[in-house]
Amino acid sequence: MCFKLLIEPNYLLASIMVEENEDFSWIDDSLEMDSLLEPFVTSLPTTVSVVYLYTTPNYHIGKIRKEQIDLSSGVLSSKSLELSIKEAKQSETSKYRYVRTFVYKVNCEPKQVLEYGQGTLDNLDTQLIETSDLHDIRFPSCVAMFHDINTVYIVLQKTTMSSHKKMTKRVRFDVSSRKTRRN
Repeated sequence: MCFKLLIEPNYLLASIMVEENEDFSWIDDSLEMDSLLEPFVTSLPTTVSVVYLYTTPNYHIGKIRKEQIDLSSGVLSSKSLELSIKEAKQSETSKYRYVRTFVYKVNCEPKQVLEYGQGTLDNLDTQLIETSDLHDIRFPSCVAMFHDINTVYIVLQKTTMSSHKKMTKRVRFDVSSRKTRRN
């Protein structure tokens, strides 16, 4: 008897009408909410800002240049870092040497962003790392709206070149006379 009830056309029509009367607006609301919360999603950064600080021999900043470098899986490889430093040196007319690298990283979760809004600045996990050797730099996954804050600072110092040429003087001794000295 139950089997006949499912096959009857009236029951089938009634189930289709119930589905048509259901409210599916929550799907649209959910998609809209996801688009609003997208900056708060945790992900790996895809690019990083690199700031070149060109300094004088006395470490006074003479020029600053900024560029974006692509990351692969949140890692800035040492090879791409070396290439960018080499290009930065060659782009200038003066001679510069690599001195040091500073890396500023932000690592935070969405929960920390909500606590940050309550007036406390101590909740964000930030790091400033100083290094003089070039190695791979890993950027942690963090809230997407903080990806632009991750920055690599590269200090290049102008080399001092002396204005006069180094000259050597040639001295010759006359050894043609083979006289022995006598008292």
